[in-house]
Amino acid sequence: MNEHQKSIEQYSKAIEFNPSFADIYNNRGNAYTRIDKNEEALKDYAKAIEIAPMYVCPRISRGRLYRNLGDYQKSLEDFNYLIKIAPNYYSAYHGGGVTYRAMGEYQKAIDDFSLIIKSDENNLEYYQRERLYFVFCE
Repeated sequence: MNEHQKSIEQYSKAIEFNPSFADIYNNRGNAYTRIDKNEEALKDYAKAIEIAPMYVCPRISRGRLYRNLGDYQKSLEDFNYLIKIAPNYYSAYHGGGVTYRAMGEYQKAIDDFSLIIKSDENNLEYYQRERLYFVFCE
């Protein structure tokens, strides 16, 4: 049994003890993704969101997983929801930008990364935006 499977067992025990703690579901979902049990991960992220709809971590995790699975629309739904409820949570813009880049929608990716840059010009997203400009806009 690897470390992720052990983590899943421990999180499952914690859920038995406290089934209303969203963070445990999110963490178990993350462990599931590391062993490619994506359906289980999606169920855990959904449960975490059901328990705590304003908790950003499971939406970020689920948005990344959807993107990795190629379901870009669902990925963007999670990131855009976070942008709506927490407009200063720049990880959501990053997630959206990376998803748009994966979709080949480079201007939308640049737009999302640019919103991060406005808050912090030393942010790594600046360099990602510039790389996109260099590759696709010149």
